[in-house]
Amino acid sequence: MFKTGNAGKKTLSIVIAALLCCCVACSAAKGTKGMDADAANQQNQTGQTNQQGQLNQQDQSSQPDQTTQAGQTTQAGQTTQASQITQAGQTTQPDQTTQAEQSDQTTPSDQPDQVSQPQADTDTVYVSPDALTHDGYTLDRVVVLSRHNIRSPLIGKNQGAGKLTPHEWFAWTSPTSQLSVRGGVLETCMGQYFRIWLEREGLFPENYRPEEGEVRIYANSRQRTIATARFFSAGLLPAFNSEVEYHEQFDETDPVFSNRLTFFSETYQQAALQQIDEMYSDEITRLEDNYRLLEDVLDIRDSEAWKEGAVGEFRTDDTTVILEAGKDPAVEGSIKTASVLSDALMLQYYEEDPVEAAFGKILSTEQWCDIAGIKDVYHGILLFTPLVARNAANPLLKEILGEMTCDERKFTFLCGHDLNLCSVLASLEVEPYELPSGIEKRTPIGGKLVFSRWCNESGEAFWDVDLVYQTPEQLREADILTWDHSPAIYDLSFREIGQNADGLYPEKVLFDRFEFAISAYDSIVETYR
Repeated sequence: MFKTGNAGKKTLSIVIAALLCCCVACSAAKGTKGMDADAANQQNQTGQTNQQGQLNQQDQSSQPDQTTQAGQTTQAGQTTQASQITQAGQTTQPDQTTQAEQSDQTTPSDQPDQVSQPQADTDTVYVSPDALTHDGYTLDRVVVLSRHNIRSPLIGKNQGAGKLTPHEWFAWTSPTSQLSVRGGVLETCMGQYFRIWLEREGLFPENYRPEEGEVRIYANSRQRTIATARFFSAGLLPAFNSEVEYHEQFDETDPVFSNRLTFFSETYQQAALQQIDEMYSDEITRLEDNYRLLEDVLDIRDSEAWKEGAVGEFRTDDTTVILEAGKDPAVEGSIKTASVLSDALMLQYYEEDPVEAAFGKILSTEQWCDIAGIKDVYHGILLFTPLVARNAANPLLKEILGEMTCDERKFTFLCGHDLNLCSVLASLEVEPYELPSGIEKRTPIGGKLVFSRWCNESGEAFWDVDLVYQTPEQLREADILTWDHSPAIYDLSFREIGQNADGLYPEKVLFDRFEFAISAYDSIVETYR
């Protein structure tokens, strides 16, 4: 069980033209990446979602003495042991794994081809570039909820968790938390890909200059989201000066994109904590090996903070979930620190050579996924449980549905954060999924939740729901995206609502699911007030 906490824890200037030139200079297409929809059903997080009218009132709060213990056994085959790290420039003996802490005992190889190399993306599959096309239907409207693209980490190099390694972090091209130069290039490339798609489908004419109200670009008021929206719109509408709409003071959070709990009571807190515990206590226990891997990659025991006694091993028994009125859900303990470091390593992985990103260690794709998996669990605890997600995401759900039902609109781009995608998908009861062709398995950097409306010859309306995202290779290479070299596209499914034979949701069915998710907020208020 989790411990509970009652106390609270607590001028955009980007030269688009220069980065567009940089983007055009990138390498040509190398082949289309896509997904295998059969890879989805591998997790259970959303399986406990309550149906309408079945929001259960639970009044047992999680007690500190029921905290998950670190000593519980990790299930076999679910994590990669930290001892499998190989130091760059060192050979690994057949059938023997090189210990990270024993690297000085291994004889360096003089032959480059004897050095273990990072694994390729073994789960990459190749599909038709027509994954976003539906024969016999006409594209009528598109609404996108996007995560911002690559940013610098949320921690400074010499601040807090940033000091938990003796190594130098990547030399970022932007201040803390802001969109990086690479992130701007990549987002422009993604905007160009969407333009190609919309022109092929006839929704946009070539060099489209939309009339008022036909296109909406709306971002959270943070630098990284405003900048992402500007770069995307530059690629999407290169012949038009698109306005990026944002509502709050610069670098403050818009309530639409906030994750604040706008309803709160003690009975709600107890029920929500119970639900989080039921869905994630085992997940936290299984992070034991992920933590050891992260510690070894960072060489945390050689850090100044470790030597001073300011930090010890990451633990699975110190997780504290904090839910308070008017505040974002919060988590304290090892998982919070580990998640911040996981995030920083993943961003570094996208910006430079994987061996350099791992501070000279050669990691397999599976090991990189294990590092990223720490953050996935952290985000799940925060906002992937139904009671918390439907409370936090209510304003954003209404915003998305309003855009989906706006007859004058052709295209909407809403730019927020990974936790926005988490809460919206959890609220809509997405089927469990793990994204192939990527390291982040749920809400990858720059990922886009795409709702596209299609009409058949009889005028009946249907919707497709996909996650569109750049693969790690495309992120690192800053690949130009074309119709024949597309980003990864993953078709999402939702619990207890079916698609037609063409993989589309009838409009009424999908709108009913949105209405259910939105009205669930009122049900929560009625049940727990």
